[in-house]
Amino acid sequence: MANGPSDATRTVDSLLRAAADAAEESIFLKGPERRYLFVNRAMCRLFACEPEDLVGRTPEDLFDPDSAATVREVDDRTFAGETVHATRDLVVGGEARTFLTTQIPLPDEVGHVHAICGFVRDLTDLRRAEDELKAEKRFVESLVDLAPTIIVLLDSEGRIVRY
Repeated sequence: MANGPSDATRTVDSLLRAAADAAEESIFLKGPERRYLFVNRAMCRLFACEPEDLVGRTPEDLFDPDSAATVREVDDRTFAGETVHATRDLVVGGEARTFLTTQIPLPDEVGHVHAICGFVRDLTDLRRAEDELKAEKRFVESLVDLAPTIIVLLDSEGRIVRY
């Protein structure tokens, strides 16, 4: 019997890498020392680097101290066996960004968590758009409140929708 991975295992590994690289979300694996074991292309785009620039590094190597502490807190919960869904504000490349993160523990055959996997969606643009929409709504409402006349909005059937 030959040593090393089989052709089928190499094919599955290649397919998993291709699927992860096609994802819009950042996907990573970390070992117990919190070092990245795997990162996909989306995560590389986020940090403007290549996979080899991230693999083997820790959050403290990549983030400012406050952001690294936030990442470590979620990692600690995941390594304790908890699946974590969290919205986190982190600084990446000097820019404040908002992320929706799901991290899952990856236990070995006896149940000890030996790695974690994370799926991270960047919500920054969505959050900014929501903030702009809220500001616009407040502005329009203040104009309506200050108007010296009554303003009535009707739908296409003549029903009052807003006044």
